[in-house]
Amino acid sequence: MTAAPRLGVLLNRFGGRDRRALRRLRVALAEAGDRVVVRESESARRCGGPLEALLDEGVVAVAVAGGDGTLHHAITYLLNRAPGARLAPLAILPTGTTNVVAHDIGADMSPAGELRALLNRIAADRLSAGFVSRRTMAVRIGDAVAPRYGLMAGGAGIYQGTVLIRRHLRRWGARGALGPIAGMARMIGPLLIGRNPITPVAADISSLPPSRYLMILLSTLHSLSPGVTPFWGTGGGALRLTVVHEAPRRFARAIWPALRGRPGALTTPENGYISLNADSIEIRMNGGFVLDGEILELREDQPVRITAGPELVFLRG
Repeated sequence: MTAAPRLGVLLNRFGGRDRRALRRLRVALAEAGDRVVVRESESARRCGGPLEALLDEGVVAVAVAGGDGTLHHAITYLLNRAPGARLAPLAILPTGTTNVVAHDIGADMSPAGELRALLNRIAADRLSAGFVSRRTMAVRIGDAVAPRYGLMAGGAGIYQGTVLIRRHLRRWGARGALGPIAGMARMIGPLLIGRNPITPVAADISSLPPSRYLMILLSTLHSLSPGVTPFWGTGGGALRLTVVHEAPRRFARAIWPALRGRPGALTTPENGYISLNADSIEIRMNGGFVLDGEILELREDQPVRITAGPELVFLRG
């Protein structure tokens, strides 16, 4: 008799801040019995061994139980493990501090609820109706040969807001897309009343003249949070880039349509707002850079090169 298809679960046991959600997920995993195969990692970075163990089990899909950082390390490992090979479908059980990708693909933000929905879909043989795809970004820093893979990145105010909000997350935690949005809000709020909490960052970005920026944001996602899609560039490039210059004009009036991806008369390059699509982007800058929640340090002599990467297939409940 043919064995029933099983769902593989990579569980980052120390990921995230919502321990209650993690406990509920463990209960749901125990209830699932032999319908799931669970392998745990000690951290987001140490996911290679558990992922290999799951693939050896012949699971129908791999569900990443963690946040954006865990997913980043998992897809980087899988895509570099066998370049060009077709990956098993992925799913997300959002137990991380931030779960922007889970929100974007439409996963249930209750990890236990998403697990049960995934298992019901697999049992009913309704996999094809639950697939969504997202293109990745392949990120190489300096002379790196093997890229990092991600779906969202940023510098200047995006980096500074991430660092700031993480200090608060250590105290009270956050789920869903609250972390990055809270960081963005901490940066934008004072700008609305004429105060600038962001240290502008000098950067040389391909296809743009060298400048100083308040915000540098890249993504291949459809949205970053409910109602927040700060991209309005045209063209067929898979990479979506939006930048805000050092001294943007009429910020208080321009920012709201910009955040919703609805450009108006104020969101123009002349006023300091640029959004474009591309298949490759190179950035030379000093300072911090965030890739799916992971903080990197850049130097001008080590440019970050970002190209459109492979497409991922996600299964949702």
